[in-house]
Amino acid sequence: TITAATMMLAEEQNELEYESRYARIVAGILKFLVQVQHGKLNQLPINPSPEKGRLISIGPHRTGWEAIVVASQITGAPPRFFATDSFKMIPGVSYLYEMFQVIVIESKASRSKSGQSANHQALEKAQEVLKNKGCVAIFPQGGFSMIGESPRRIYDGIAKIAIHSQVPI
Repeated sequence: TITAATMMLAEEQNELEYESRYARIVAGILKFLVQVQHGKLNQLPINPSPEKGRLISIGPHRTGWEAIVVASQITGAPPRFFATDSFKMIPGVSYLYEMFQVIVIESKASRSKSGQSANHQALEKAQEVLKNKGCVAIFPQGGFSMIGESPRRIYDGIAKIAIHSQVPI
């Protein structure tokens, strides 16, 4: 059938090593869409270290499409994006977060009594991914800033991850 053939073609287009077959199919479809819209894009020059993973900083953050464009241009270990839990109230988003192995940032987190950062568990998860030669991608400004607005402040989480994991950004 056409649907099965389309799914197989999409999965073949994907160059990321997602565990979930549905993630590989969706990634293939998104890669195809990016190629249609931005035909001149080449793979980003992001090479994993033999001993370490990849740490990618993306900004300014205007829409969710930046993540798709970046993910469509790399191969191997799929990027593990940071994303806020505030989107999880939208039907289906929790499933997508799980399928694409998103590192969730708590939107209402506060600094712990021991002085740890509000989202120290997300920073630790990112370091674990890098230790296992994975890929972590972060929008260090957090939320979106619309065109014409001043960019949001840059959070220091990516610098902390880079220092602790000894992986360049």
